[in-house]
This record gives sequence, structure tokens and C-alpha cells, in this order.
Amino acid sequence: MSHRRLRVPLALAALVLIAGCAQNARPPAPETAVEAPATDAATTGATGVAVCDAYLDRYQACHAVIGAYPAGEIGERYRAMRDNLVRRAADPQTRAQAEDQCRMLSAAMDEALDGRPCGA
Repeated sequence: MSHRRLRVPLALAALVLIAGCAQNARPPAPETAVEAPATDAATTGATGVAVCDAYLDRYQACHAVIGAYPAGEIGERYRAMRDNLVRRAADPQTRAQAEDQCRMLSAAMDEALDGRPCGA
């Protein structure tokens, strides 16, 4: 198998692993928990972190193209990812980590797309 043919499955595996880890991350201890802003962020997906907002803007359409999850699960996974990122971006102690995570997720998504457009 050529290196190019190995890139897509490896990128898909990385994307699923990174996204899964993000959704299963432990919430902060109650005394340090920061609630998401009371704005429309929880419903619009806006985190206030540009790279995360860009990732969320592409999430559903690109995951449909990639096929990493069954079509019926994409919306639920999007909401879980969005809620996690909104909460982490609102906390000054985890904001930089959320930004780094979004960069990695975006790169993994681009790798898995392997040049295919996703309409986002």
C-alpha cells in the first residue's frame, strides 16, 4: 500500500481519537468550573476563539464527507464538541488548550478530507 493510501485511514483514526478524547475530557473541579457565557454561544457555536469557530463552522459538512461517524450521529457529536469548546474557551485556564485542540482537529480534518471539498 502506498504512503498516500495510508494517510487517509491514519488521518481518520487521528480525527476520531482526538474528537473522542475531547468529548470524554474530565470537567473541571466544581470550585474551578466556569459556566459558558450566557450569550448565544451555546446555541450558535461561537466560542470566541477564531480557530475553534472556524472548525465548528466546518464540522458537520466535513464529517459527512469524511464518513468518520454514521450520519445520524454527526449532529449529536457536533453539539457535544461545541458545548465542550464553548465551556473550555470561556475558562481562562483552558482557553489556550482549546485553541491548540482546535488547530489539531482542523489539521486532522483537512488530512482526512485529502483535498475533497466539504461544502463548508
